[in-house]
Amino acid sequence: TPFQAMVGCHPATILESAMHGGSEVELLEKASSKAAPMLFLCAGNDSDVFHDDKPGKLALETSGGGVSAYPDMVHGWVARGDTTSDDKVQRDVEKAMSEMADFFKTKLLAK
Repeated sequence: TPFQAMVGCHPATILESAMHGGSEVELLEKASSKAAPMLFLCAGNDSDVFHDDKPGKLALETSGGGVSAYPDMVHGWVARGDTTSDDKVQRDVEKAMSEMADFFKTKLLAK
């Protein structure tokens, strides 16, 4: 793969089953087995496969990546959250940006 590391904010992998009739977990397992390390930053209402020790989280961990949970957030908070009037969104957008930078530094500069 030409990618050395990937990050997904509030992933919508559930579309694999909703739109294509496939398995979300199988998609993640296949991608994780062939891809660079992936970090997913998941909102509280994102797919259940990323929470606790469920299959989506475990698949990402096998790629050298993982999942960070943002239980107070809703899908889309990094890209379109209201950081001007919601302190929790501001807090978690800043945390997510820092976490993404740290992940890329760790994965890309370690080479």
